[in-house]
Amino acid sequence: MLESIKKYIKKNINIIKETLIYNKGSIILS
Repeated sequence: MLESIKKYIKKNINIIKETLIYNKGSIILS
């Protein structure tokens, strides 16, 4: 149970990081 929650949170953190990096790139390019 706890393991699946950790995995879920870790996955979401990775998605957030990727989104932030993508947004930074978009801001720099525009």
